[in-house]
Amino acid sequence: MMDEIAFHGTLSEDVVKRALDSRRSRGMKVFAWFFVAMMLLGGVIVPLVNGSHDPRQYAWPCVMIIAIAGYQLFANRFFARQALTKNKLRASTLRGTISVDAVSTISDYGSSRIPWNKYYSARVLPDLVILHQSPGSMQILPREFFGSDSEWQQVQTWARELAPVPSQKSSIVRSLIIWFVVALLVVLLWNLYRAGG
Repeated sequence: MMDEIAFHGTLSEDVVKRALDSRRSRGMKVFAWFFVAMMLLGGVIVPLVNGSHDPRQYAWPCVMIIAIAGYQLFANRFFARQALTKNKLRASTLRGTISVDAVSTISDYGSSRIPWNKYYSARVLPDLVILHQSPGSMQILPREFFGSDSEWQQVQTWARELAPVPSQKSSIVRSLIIWFVVALLVVLLWNLYRAGG
């Protein structure tokens, strides 16, 4: 087993996007596309089949379909670009070492040494290790930052074994609550629109 592993690199927009994509569960992505399909079916196709030709009837369903589909397709690319444009630390060259004790990082702007048990959580993917300092803050370590497969596998092992594992229940419940509120707002706005039109 290695004592210390060096890393070096600069985050790309694609790497940040992959990290952001990993935060959304497959179930929530499927639910969002299911919601789009139901809006399309119930708000556009069924009225058309039933002979409705009033374009105002399709306005809100079409806006919601475009908004949700657009978010699903393009939001993380936009957020990744923003993260690199607005956060100079993320866009700078990162280098450091990882050991069984801590992750040490040096950038153009400073350095840090964070023990594994001080991270909020770690997510280990085939090509990324994402270390969360808090639920909304992450340090991204892509495979490209490491010199060999054996080093990469050791980093993945340390992240799995040494970083805390958060409860998944809270994120699932939070996501379900958010989608319930979105659905409720859609119904309310739709009823307000129909009552006014």
